[in-house]
Amino acid sequence: MGQIWHHANEDKAMLKEQIELYDLNIIICCGAGDIVSNLQLIENIGKFKSTANGILLLKMKTTCCPTSAPTM
Repeated sequence: MGQIWHHANEDKAMLKEQIELYDLNIIICCGAGDIVSNLQLIENIGKFKSTANGILLLKMKTTCCPTSAPTM
């Protein structure tokens, strides 16, 4: 994790820019959630949630995914 932390810290400005550019609905960190949180890559970061399998995710918006296809 040391190298990941080093590179994330080194590229913090670019990572923040990418997160803002992509206008994400969710982020799945695969073990690097502490980096996102500790480097404050996201403003007003909420709490990471855990799936039944122990995968951490951060829901970015409350209305991310439509539950049904649009009607025509």
